[in-house]
Amino acid sequence: MLVAIECTPSNSVVFLCGNREDVREWPDWDDEQNLVAATSDGILVGTSISCDGPTTVVLTDDSQIVAGAWIAWEGILPTPRGTVEASTCEGDVIGVLRVPHDRTIVRVWLNDDQWPDRVVFQCLPPAPLSG
Repeated sequence: MLVAIECTPSNSVVFLCGNREDVREWPDWDDEQNLVAATSDGILVGTSISCDGPTTVVLTDDSQIVAGAWIAWEGILPTPRGTVEASTCEGDVIGVLRVPHDRTIVRVWLNDDQWPDRVVFQCLPPAPLSG
């Protein structure tokens, strides 16, 4: 499944989490050179500035390599409600993707290392435990 949204997020920031009501620790940037900041509850991603036009935000469960982009971050996000949601820093939800597990591997793909106008959140099932 793929959800693509064109938007101009205020403050040039998109936030991804399982559900905003479940977030206990909000990410904060401590490095102005890094476009991604994350905690165990959510991921902040810097985008292009609004005067440069809209940003495309994509939520997908497709495991294919994203053409024309690079992986800026990868980690595990708790998704106990079976969804991931992208929102603005004000809390306006801009996209929701259903996921089948209570933990989801998220890869953040960006098309530019300073002002990305395409942000792809690739949401994959956790790897099975070997044993």
